[in-house]
Amino acid sequence: MLHLIQYLCQRLKNYVLYLSYFSLSKFVFMSFKSLLAVTCMSLILFSCSKDKSVEKNDQGNSTSFQPTTTGSTWNYQDNINANGNFTLTATGQDSTVNGITYAVFADKPDSTSQVYATLLGQSQHDYYALGFVTTFGNTALLYLKDTTKNATWTQDISMNIPNYGQINAELDFTLAQTEISYTVNGKTYPNVAHVSLLVKVEVPGIGLTPAGVTGDIYFARGVGILSAVVQNNGSKVEDVSLLSYSIK
Repeated sequence: MLHLIQYLCQRLKNYVLYLSYFSLSKFVFMSFKSLLAVTCMSLILFSCSKDKSVEKNDQGNSTSFQPTTTGSTWNYQDNINANGNFTLTATGQDSTVNGITYAVFADKPDSTSQVYATLLGQSQHDYYALGFVTTFGNTALLYLKDTTKNATWTQDISMNIPNYGQINAELDFTLAQTEISYTVNGKTYPNVAHVSLLVKVEVPGIGLTPAGVTGDIYFARGVGILSAVVQNNGSKVEDVSLLSYSIK
């Protein structure tokens, strides 16, 4: 959501200013959806005017970590914010940017009548998210690699913080576990991958500095995102998990 992105920008601005003039102990707060706006994993406002969308004939893929079959739904529970529950629905539309085809998902929060959108794409073994928000630019965020355990990858992101300027962030990903079983809300899923994330920011006069924000995201083949937990200096600030799903 746009207001969450604006809030994140303000907190990053405050964080950078604090580090510049005081110490490295200041932590930065990011909600799950704000983190996914930076890393991926989900919920950035999408404008169809950015690129032409077309109908997609998708029969589903049981080996994919993100099925896109038209009409499939995922109901997520926010375990910290009772008003944060939301449902993703595969719309059956595509948007191709820089050679990567993204599936468009409708994002409907339970607490509002508004419907937003999420773009998730797959190119062979790489999974991407893309948001058309000026703050983050048209950067394809590589949030999952379907590869060997302990594989790592890093992505640099440049963000425009209002009234401050450009801020550089580094996202350090690790494929921490593969093909495990993982239980969410009483249901155990096989063939699960676990990605861990460490967020760093470029602080003027100091350099690249851990922001105190870490993430753990679990994906199941043939299902999608099972769980995403964000911790701020060891304290859980967001915990979102899959309640139910229907793959068409």
